[in-house]
Amino acid sequence: MIFPAEDMVVDSPRATPLYAAAASASEANIWTSVNGWSLARVFTSVEKEYHAAKNSAAITDLGALSRWAVRGREAAQFLSRITTAPAPRLGVGESARGLILDGDGGVLDLAEVSRLSDDLFLLTTPTAHARRLQLGARGVDALGEDICEAVAAIGVFGPRASEVLSAAGMKMPGEDVAASAVVRGVETAARPIQFGALAGVELIFPAGDALTIWERLVRRGKAGPIGLDAMEILRIESGAPRPGVDFVAADHPGTAIRRTPAEIGLPHLAPLDRGWYNGRRGLRYVATQPE
Repeated sequence: MIFPAEDMVVDSPRATPLYAAAASASEANIWTSVNGWSLARVFTSVEKEYHAAKNSAAITDLGALSRWAVRGREAAQFLSRITTAPAPRLGVGESARGLILDGDGGVLDLAEVSRLSDDLFLLTTPTAHARRLQLGARGVDALGEDICEAVAAIGVFGPRASEVLSAAGMKMPGEDVAASAVVRGVETAARPIQFGALAGVELIFPAGDALTIWERLVRRGKAGPIGLDAMEILRIESGAPRPGVDFVAADHPGTAIRRTPAEIGLPHLAPLDRGWYNGRRGLRYVATQPE
């Protein structure tokens, strides 16, 4: 999952559950805000943090991303309509990437859907879509809940990620399947994720236990933090599009050009031969037009 563009203006950014831990680890003390949340741009140096992520392991605060728990008998169908991710095909513990599109097929955002149980899903997006989700759930047996403030999330990246998790007493999830564990009494869910081309694991746990898990990863796992500046280099290297930087959401005020999935390099996330999803009709129309 990719962070969206940094906020242009925020008077008083909020502290993520991991802010105190990140602040104590930040020697550079260089900060920014994403979705109204404070995040460190640099902890020690961009070079050191980049090298650690590429050759060892690094941890980062993922608390600025938008997360919704979606539950109900028709939760899978709802998510396969509101996003292009194949939610009904997912087994318990599996995740899939997708997009959120407008009715004409313009890209609004990236999306990841994880199936936690038969009727419970986790939807993660770079930016918030509360109204869209609320309207889309009308008449459907599915209930969405914004859990951004209830949970904390840490990304563990790099070739030593599995060693870090093992040393911290956590189970490494499979390549495509999530896992859960109890770490010092804290219920923790782990799921495989990608940040550009860099494979990693996302740990999600109650916000009140954020410092416990962070300290466990640092002290037992010997993992250092990585800030947004080094993460941005990794993203650029992979060619992964960043919302607000490489494309502007189709519903953003003043947007004159709607970018299709193909135009941002992600046509495989919105296949036309899949079941109906919002924006599919628009993409089919675009596909019939002469170049």
